[in-house]
Amino acid sequence: MPYMVQEKENEFCVYKKGDDDKPAGDPLGCHPSKEKADEQIAALYANEDTKSIKAVGENEIEILGVPYGAITNKDSDGEFFTPETRLWQDKFPTPLIVYQHGYQKGTDGKPHPIKNPPIVGEVQSSRVDDKGVWYRVVLDKTSEYFAQLWESAKSGLLRASSQAITSLVRKNPNGEITNWPVVEISLLDRLMPANKDAVALPVMKSRYEQAGKEWPVEIENENENPTVDEAGEDKSKGDVDITLEKEKIKMEPKEVEKTVQDALKAYDEQKAEEAKKKAESEAAMKAASDKAVEAAKAEWEKEAAKSRRLPFGAPEVMKFNKIAKYDHIPPENLALGIAVLKSQGKHVSNEALQSIAVRFMDADKPKSMNEAQTQNDIKMAMGEAGIAMKSDEIMQQDLGSYGDDWVAAGYSPRLWESIRAETPVLANIPQEEIPQGYESMKYLVESTDPTFYKVAEATDEDATMLTPVAKVTSSKVGTTSQSLSLAKMGARVSYSGELNEDSLIPIASQIPAQIVKAGREQLEHVIVDGDTTATQYLNINDVGGTPTSTDAFLLIDGLRHLPLVGLTTQKRAGGSLTDEDFLETAKMLGVAGINADINKCAFIIDKNVYWKALALAQLKTKDVSSAATIEGGVFNRIYGFPVIVSNQMCAQSASRLSNADGWVDQNTVGNNLYGSILCVRWDQWKFGWKRRMTLETTRIPRADVTEIVALMRFGLVYRDTQAASLSYGISV
Repeated sequence: MPYMVQEKENEFCVYKKGDDDKPAGDPLGCHPSKEKADEQIAALYANEDTKSIKAVGENEIEILGVPYGAITNKDSDGEFFTPETRLWQDKFPTPLIVYQHGYQKGTDGKPHPIKNPPIVGEVQSSRVDDKGVWYRVVLDKTSEYFAQLWESAKSGLLRASSQAITSLVRKNPNGEITNWPVVEISLLDRLMPANKDAVALPVMKSRYEQAGKEWPVEIENENENPTVDEAGEDKSKGDVDITLEKEKIKMEPKEVEKTVQDALKAYDEQKAEEAKKKAESEAAMKAASDKAVEAAKAEWEKEAAKSRRLPFGAPEVMKFNKIAKYDHIPPENLALGIAVLKSQGKHVSNEALQSIAVRFMDADKPKSMNEAQTQNDIKMAMGEAGIAMKSDEIMQQDLGSYGDDWVAAGYSPRLWESIRAETPVLANIPQEEIPQGYESMKYLVESTDPTFYKVAEATDEDATMLTPVAKVTSSKVGTTSQSLSLAKMGARVSYSGELNEDSLIPIASQIPAQIVKAGREQLEHVIVDGDTTATQYLNINDVGGTPTSTDAFLLIDGLRHLPLVGLTTQKRAGGSLTDEDFLETAKMLGVAGINADINKCAFIIDKNVYWKALALAQLKTKDVSSAATIEGGVFNRIYGFPVIVSNQMCAQSASRLSNADGWVDQNTVGNNLYGSILCVRWDQWKFGWKRRMTLETTRIPRADVTEIVALMRFGLVYRDTQAASLSYGISV
């Protein structure tokens, strides 16, 4: 939502900006100075959580060029992007950065085209997160628009709008955009954001030429997900005339899109008319063909009737009316059919045998090999000879050289995704960004409190100082700190140009989306199971061996590491699961469980313990709780504490279980038989982000390979050793 400031009676009032660039509605607040009003606008934009551009360094900005949505979160056009949207980043890794679609506001308050649409920046890299696809852009300091764009970016007023090639855009009926070749991103600071403006191919080619960039001509004829009209004709094929005259290029983007869409509509109507005429012509030809066939059939039946009379001259249809239903079957086919049925031990009707007998009596001496073979078939059908069927005499769909070569397996173009578990742990830990220029963060921590003493009444005066003698004993307040160190986790995937071109699945969008999902799961595993100990037999994730130096769990010391290794008095061995295991785990947070605050703590359990807990009698019946678990079907709280199920706990074990000591044994996997209950006090932990997950795509032409690299830097630290407790060895 755009905002504006208007001076009114010596005050500066903040309004929502309407479509006519005038205030819409009542003021959102009034201030004595323009600076205060600007501060309110900045706060409003920050609270919207829709900020599409943010300044990240000197003349560098990050643009949310393709924001993800959903069926329940569409844009003003009723459309939305998803991680599966194909953006053609392999063809356009660096879209043009243009000022306001090549328009600027004139003195009449309306947008007017700029003669040469200004290129105001250059894309350096791109990354993907849960909000969408971000582009890192360096603004051109030599551009006449640099100053105003940079100020707008720093104040949060700058917006972005992506543009795509109309002829290659594809959308599903529900509004999901499946194909959106991002060729341009416009920076908007004086016009309303267009969100998504499709542009015609000739317009965009001219802009690339003006920017001195090469246009990948091979995409002009590419067409993924072709559309088909009612007559079955492919509307996407052929030479669609979307060329615009020179003066039309000066139209506003929406007008350009309308012109292109009208041309496509006219083309579709033309194709539909052609299909209709073709169908009518085929129907007429078929009717004429059917008529000719019927005439030929009548003539054939007339001739055939002459050979179906017995020697005494009675028509066979009168003498043998029961066998008439076999008259249309040639004798050789009927004989073969009867022989096959007999060879398989199946019943042969008397009428079929009688029909063959009539054919046999009518037959003269064989005059040719074909006639001789036919008579022999009849004799065998009548029982004078037997037919032995050979193996694999019938063509089959899996018989090599006789059917198998013409049968293929179909492949769906929609990828069947893996089941992804929720990753709820990180959301509960306090998080903060590590500022630029720091490789770690030190947190100042409260330590020893001052000592309180019994105080006597003052009765004496210090003769020297002439003041009352102090009766309160002095003590000191302790100080300490905790340091958060950073670690880096990453993944890299490379794929060939051939795979990108030939794959049924759009590789360029599928791989980044899958990396993001897998990254979330790995991050939760590291937070819960992390252990930086690389010594043999001493890592909680590999008690039977030595971790590999690149194992992700070596990044940080996680939640389970603290009670298992850091302060062993805060762990206990369980047994057969009872509801009291949860209470005993919480009571280990401080002396007498003093730190177990139900508003600041939660239990984290593995899925095996979750299923076992659902069977507890206390959770099934209403003698403990008015809403029994077996009725409600959920188990998310016990004794007032929230319960979180982590599918990444003990992730190094295929069964997501640990051994009897709470450690994962990767060498003897049969030892991993037990579940765990972890109690965490959230406010005693800090998670620091230095770099949230970035995705960078690099094209390597000399190898015809595209490389995608995902990286993130973070750290985790606890305030003191009473931040987590653990019950292990839970029988499940």
